[in-house]
Amino acid sequence: MKCTVCGTEAEAGVKFCPYCGANMEQQPQTANAQISEAPQTVYNANGTVASAQATPSKNNGFATAGFVLGLISFCCCSLCGIGTILGIIFSILGLKSERKGFAIAGLVLSILAIVLTIISWLWLPSLPFMEEYYQYIEDYLCMLF
Repeated sequence: MKCTVCGTEAEAGVKFCPYCGANMEQQPQTANAQISEAPQTVYNANGTVASAQATPSKNNGFATAGFVLGLISFCCCSLCGIGTILGIIFSILGLKSERKGFAIAGLVLSILAIVLTIISWLWLPSLPFMEEYYQYIEDYLCMLF
C-alpha cells in the first residue's frame, strides 16, 4: 500500500504511514493513487501538526565532534595531543553553522587543555617530589635492561 500524502510504500493493513504519520485507513486502496507534490498538513496520533515533507536535520556534527574532543582533552590534560588539535579544527569548522554552542564550548575546552598542558610541563618538573619520581623511573628502567 502506498501513502497518498508522501508516497512511501507501507505494509498492507497499517493504520498510519510510518514516514509522515498520515492516516492510511482513510486513503483509497488503489495502486495508482496520485501523490501530491505540495506539502500537506498531517496530524500525528497525539493531535500535533506534522509536515509531510522531510525536514533536514540541523545537527552540527563538526561542533559536536569538536566539543567531545575538547572535553576529553581537557579532562585528560591534553595527554592525547592530536585530539586537542582535532578538537580545535572541528570546533572552528563547526562555527560556520547556525548552531554554534557546541563549537564555542569545544574551542574553549581545547584551548584550556593546551594552556593546562603548558602549565603542567613548566610546573611539574619543579616540584620537590619529582626528583624522587625520576630516580624511581631511572632505577626501574635500569632493572629492566
